[in-house]
Amino acid sequence: MDYAKVLKELSMYHRKAPPAVTHEQLAAKAQAMARRGYIHTEASLKALEAYLQGYGVLLSGGMGIGKTFFFQTLNPEPLPVLSFNQCFLWKYEDLGEWLDNFAGRDIVLDDIGWETGRASNYGTRFDTLQVVLDARLRIGRARTHITTNCTNDELVEKYDPHVVDRIYECCKCFVLPPAESKREALVDYAYLRNSEYNRQNGREIL
Repeated sequence: MDYAKVLKELSMYHRKAPPAVTHEQLAAKAQAMARRGYIHTEASLKALEAYLQGYGVLLSGGMGIGKTFFFQTLNPEPLPVLSFNQCFLWKYEDLGEWLDNFAGRDIVLDDIGWETGRASNYGTRFDTLQVVLDARLRIGRARTHITTNCTNDELVEKYDPHVVDRIYECCKCFVLPPAESKREALVDYAYLRNSEYNRQNGREIL
């Protein structure tokens, strides 16, 4: 039996090529975000392309560089956000209710790594992020996006390997540049600020 040949044939069933994103599609979405005030860089455009291909997106980097704002400007109606500087204090049933309410929608797990310890439910401690990721993967009807100030090494140090594995199962990861680089990007992406939309409406964005 040629097992290598069988495995090669099986691997074809597990490969699903992401849909191609055209320059026009990417530019149109980027311009719509810019009209809402988002400053793009090369890294954020790559993250946007992954989003348009249907992937979950993880954005990492320092404070104040627009990680959360990226997701707020993606669509006219912002995505539901689960803030980890608060939700790790919730009761288990409150967390479950929130997840049920948005089971069929894309969500953003904002600022993971901020939580200082495990949540407690009637004396039993649980890992909030693990509960959320397991629930989202089990449901499997919508994407989960993530923001964090942590580096990859810091995530590995902070969380159980099972949780880190779930993060990378949910998302493609991108590191956004510091705020100084974003200000420099204003020159390179001036076309996003000087779009026909802005001229017609008599306003300058950014």
